[in-house]
Amino acid sequence: MKAPSPYSYRLLLENKQVGPFDRRTIVGMRINKLIPKDTSVLRSDGLLMTAAQLLADRNEQADPVTGQLASAPMAIASVLWPTFLVNFGSTLKGALGAGVLGFVGQGELRFQTDALRLSGLRKSGWFRTEEDRVKIAIADIAAIDAQGSTVRIALRAGHPVMSGSKSTVLALRLDSPESVAELIEMVRASV
Repeated sequence: MKAPSPYSYRLLLENKQVGPFDRRTIVGMRINKLIPKDTSVLRSDGLLMTAAQLLADRNEQADPVTGQLASAPMAIASVLWPTFLVNFGSTLKGALGAGVLGFVGQGELRFQTDALRLSGLRKSGWFRTEEDRVKIAIADIAAIDAQGSTVRIALRAGHPVMSGSKSTVLALRLDSPESVAELIEMVRASV
């Protein structure tokens, strides 16, 4: 079980402080898009950060003087990982062609600090599909960029997820350009 947070947080909205809140509450507000990523957040020790920076500071180890995240490894024990709806390409479950990584139709992309987890229906034969998941380590991402509502993820050469594929770039269509920008920001903050 996770120890209680040593900090409380206040949102700075229109020159007023709102709160105090715990980290989990503010992360939930951000994930549910109740507050924008650039909302100012004041930690109880005086550190001023944005909601996006608070999201990246999973272990609450940002230095109050410099604002830099500690170099300690990030924990992965949270149910509040951001999830994005994704369209993998092919929409026909029984179609001969599949979308990205063999997935078909709609699925989800979950940001997990050290990895991206793709899940959805994946082709397992000529006409069969079954629920499947694929994890891509953040360290294996060579580049990430946006093209409208599509996020393009270039993987390092020889990545096992791409075996048998001609391209090392995954093109995933998210529900909005804002979701793409948010995902890219979180991935770049985790590198």
